[in-house]
Amino acid sequence: MRGSTSLKGLIHHSDRGIQYCCDVYVQMLREHDISISIAEDHKSTDNAVTGRVNGIIKTACVYCQRLFSDMDRARSVIGRYIRFYNGHRPHISIEYKPPSPVHQGGGRPGKDV
Repeated sequence: MRGSTSLKGLIHHSDRGIQYCCDVYVQMLREHDISISIAEDHKSTDNAVTGRVNGIIKTACVYCQRLFSDMDRARSVIGRYIRFYNGHRPHISIEYKPPSPVHQGGGRPGKDV
């Protein structure tokens, strides 16, 4: 979170893990004008799709890197992967098509594209 880039307007959604609820972490989010969103207790499906997509992105982009040299590099690598994920990566749930063409076609996933 170092650097001159403003994080105002960002929403940090997490489960109720102790690392996300501790005073130091919450204060750091507030100091950067980051909104805090915490899932309901005992509801693992609260944000299942987002959790799955974030896991895919972490596996493809983050875990294979040692450390990003700066925030711009992280944004570049992750942004490139998101464009690939949406525009080119086949998804089983939509008959091995990428999401963007399905969404842009206005069709029902797996049916009209």
